[in-house]
Amino acid sequence: MTVLIGLACLAVAGLEMVMAFIVGPREREALRQEVKSTFEERMRKLEAAQRKDEIFETEQETRLHTLEDDLGGLRLRIVQVERDLQARVGGLGQDLHQAIGQVNALEDDRDRINGLQRRLTQAFQTVDEVVADLLRHTLAQLDQETAETLGERAADTQTIRGAIACATTEFQGALVQIFEQCTRHHDLELRFKVSMGGARPQEVYYLTGRSPRWLRQHFADVLQSLRSDMASPAEDPAEDDVAALQSLLHAVNATGEGFAQIGPVVIVRTQDTLLCGVLTLAECRDFDTATLAGDPIASAVRLRTLPPHRLFDLTEWPPRFPAEEQPGDSSSIC
Repeated sequence: MTVLIGLACLAVAGLEMVMAFIVGPREREALRQEVKSTFEERMRKLEAAQRKDEIFETEQETRLHTLEDDLGGLRLRIVQVERDLQARVGGLGQDLHQAIGQVNALEDDRDRINGLQRRLTQAFQTVDEVVADLLRHTLAQLDQETAETLGERAADTQTIRGAIACATTEFQGALVQIFEQCTRHHDLELRFKVSMGGARPQEVYYLTGRSPRWLRQHFADVLQSLRSDMASPAEDPAEDDVAALQSLLHAVNATGEGFAQIGPVVIVRTQDTLLCGVLTLAECRDFDTATLAGDPIASAVRLRTLPPHRLFDLTEWPPRFPAEEQPGDSSSIC
């Protein structure tokens, strides 16, 4: 900048020397003023430009310092991030090592669990076999006692067989309840009960408390009274005995196709008939409850071989003497 000013001064001095020889005093003065004004204007512009350059240099220096500060902070952050990454990578490595250990432990646990499941399955199979053997032994023993009860020499503990079967599960619960109510009413105690699968699920009962001879005579009397009711009311036997058997008859009849047996008395419901028969002790021994309970038609055919005084066709009886509905009484299903 100083060099430019000096050059400008030399130019002005040279111009004045030229004008001293060329122009007159008045023109020289005017020319001097013009040159002076031009020189001052250019000097002002140069000074303004110099100030702008100084301001620009100051701003650039400030920006440079700011950038240096930012760069320093960025470097510190990069160093911190690198440290954090190293720490995290180290922690992830430990976590990964722990996770691998846990996975290995889970694999070991799964192997142990699988082993336990296999042993548990084997134990259940063994238990099932033992229960099945026990059930077969119990049923065989009860069948033997039943046979002895029906034999010529009555056993000390008299056991009779009972059973129910139903075509659908809709009336199964009510039939079970009414059947068991009827057995309790006749002082029969439950010794054993087993459910049999099949197309028609069955419930087989082993009962004690009454001899088959007493039951045969008792049920024959009750059924004879029901047969008499179709013509005229009978006085004997007791009304509660008649009501108990009536409830069971109505329950079997409501099933559409069903079966019930209490010792020597057998009730069979087919689509067209309701039959009830009283068996002798010999007929009880030959009566295949397990097979006939699930086949109402075969049971009806078997009952029709009985003599008339022990075969009771009650097909027309339920419509003429409907069951009495009582609050909470399951016989209301009829």
